[in-house]
Amino acid sequence: MDARPTPEKVTSLLRVLSHAVTACGLSRREIARRAGMNNDTLHRVLAGGRAITVAEALQILEGTGLSAEAGLLLALFASEDVTLAWMEGGTLGYLGELFRSVPGAFVLQLGDRPAEIKPRWGVGSAALVARSVSDQINDLA
Repeated sequence: MDARPTPEKVTSLLRVLSHAVTACGLSRREIARRAGMNNDTLHRVLAGGRAITVAEALQILEGTGLSAEAGLLLALFASEDVTLAWMEGGTLGYLGELFRSVPGAFVLQLGDRPAEIKPRWGVGSAALVARSVSDQINDLA
């Protein structure tokens, strides 16, 4: 099985990263500094002049102040339009908290039974979470 992303997905990821860099309000030099990378490396990666690693994508997102893991997962699994829209406001931060919290919540609720989880339940679980979040928003309105 080839786990490499398609060229289209890599191009989309680079557009998402470029948007994050542009929208965060920091200079590229400051983002590179926060990301712990050379400014020229940041420029070459965003321009598609050299391959990007997962670690570099995470570093760039961290440098912009976004939830890096959630941003990368969203860029890989959602459409580019959804990813760009959800980078604004608190949605990406919410997803980061959700992704970090799910394993612990599963351990508490399932104990030693995680093998009983069926992959097909993911879609229904996503609908339940979305409905719960919608109810919370409505309750606060």
